[in-house]
Amino acid sequence: THIELEGFAPPLSGTLPSALGLMTALKSVDLDRNALRGTVPAALALLPRLAEVDVSENRLSGTLPRDLATRAYKKIDVSDNNFRGAVPPLWATSSCQLHNNPFACAMAGARGECVVSAAVLPPCTAVTTAAAAVAATATAAT
Repeated sequence: THIELEGFAPPLSGTLPSALGLMTALKSVDLDRNALRGTVPAALALLPRLAEVDVSENRLSGTLPRDLATRAYKKIDVSDNNFRGAVPPLWATSSCQLHNNPFACAMAGARGECVVSAAVLPPCTAVTTAAAAVAATATAAT
């Protein structure tokens, strides 16, 4: 099952519903080039068949769900948003795009294509991770 709602005119707006996490057969989410805001629901990262995530070129913010780091994806693209905080140790086999986000640091352990994308960020330390979490929480609350 795939969701592909990209680049509409006018663009889609609103938030990503947490109910996406109930779609257990979902393999691909392609919502790039819209005006979506808010955060990526943590439940999305727990979908057992999800292999591709593209939410680039939106107005999404907050932190990336840590559970995105629990397995390999074919593609992860979260570029051109307003994600903050620490990048979890992501693993993508063919494409990993993180650019144009104010991330504070990258946690160790990125694999595959995400090694290159995460390498442009400073490594996280306990201090930067805690500071990034506080900043991301404050931003998400506004």
